[in-house]
Amino acid sequence: MLRILFEFCLSLQVLIGAVVQQQPSPAAPTADTLVVLAAGDVMLANWLIPVLEREGLDYPFRGVLEPLRRADLRIVNLEAPFTDGGEPFDKRFTFRVPPRLAGVLVQGQIDAVNLANNHILDFGPEGLSSTLLVLDSLGIVGFGAGRDRAEACGARYVTRGGRTIALLGFSLTYPPEFYATANRPGTCFGSCRAIRSAIQAARDSADLVIASFHWGSELRETPKPYQRELAHLAIDSGADLVIGHHPHVLQGLEIYRGKLIAYSLGNFIFASYSDRARDSALLLCTFDKTHRLKRAKVVPLNVWNRHVEFQPAILRGQEAERLFQHLNRISAGLNGGKPILSAQGEVLLLNSLPVAN
Repeated sequence: MLRILFEFCLSLQVLIGAVVQQQPSPAAPTADTLVVLAAGDVMLANWLIPVLEREGLDYPFRGVLEPLRRADLRIVNLEAPFTDGGEPFDKRFTFRVPPRLAGVLVQGQIDAVNLANNHILDFGPEGLSSTLLVLDSLGIVGFGAGRDRAEACGARYVTRGGRTIALLGFSLTYPPEFYATANRPGTCFGSCRAIRSAIQAARDSADLVIASFHWGSELRETPKPYQRELAHLAIDSGADLVIGHHPHVLQGLEIYRGKLIAYSLGNFIFASYSDRARDSALLLCTFDKTHRLKRAKVVPLNVWNRHVEFQPAILRGQEAERLFQHLNRISAGLNGGKPILSAQGEVLLLNSLPVAN
């Protein structure tokens, strides 16, 4: 009986939240700046579960509290459903996280999570439904997936400092069975048509539009041509910031029409001991009162779990310099050969290129 009542309350919260989200209206900013923090893949299953149970739900974020606290809005890619049920999809890797551990995101002050990826339906529609209920109960916005294509591709809205921010998620990763249809739950497939229409619709109701993409090839450090085409399309359609994930490693940064594209931010809190995913980054973006990107900074991270044990650590000194130089190398071809980062990790070129209308 208590479980039924709990699920009813969660369902009611979801319904109320959906109604509130439907008709946002842009407002005059009440703060001079808005700071958005974007991070990469978060996957809390497997070897991380006993660590969390032993060390506490705040454990993964203890080394990155300072940048997290500087942000007004914090966004990650959630790579596994919160569920105890569902049937596993027939593929090599399937992940799920006990709902009791979802409070990890609260401890990390995470405000919103992209769900448009190749793992959120690892345990079917039941796993996705459970995840949406859990997130809503915690006051965390999940975007990029839903009960059908319209809901999956529709923007979710948050308000910060008098600004309305639209969040959109798109997946271009397999399996295609995870893509939502008119009558099937799933993720928003990032077709040109879906990207253009979703962003243009959100643009009418928001001060800022952030587009999140799950795309590219794992362990590849440069974006594929289609990633650049879709990122440019997103900005041409009205996006103010494009962030990407899935490769598990950093890909380049690009300034296009005065807007920033981060093709992959790598892993963040990821339950794997892979030796190939060692470096990552947080991206801090500061928007001014006119909603223009005024400043962006890369916070370099060590996410090599054989060293940090699922607790990302900020790189300092020569190690930070090494990561910035690496990002400059892999970003050069995206920015006419010019460096994208200063020696302190500040994003350059923001004021040197024309701004999108």
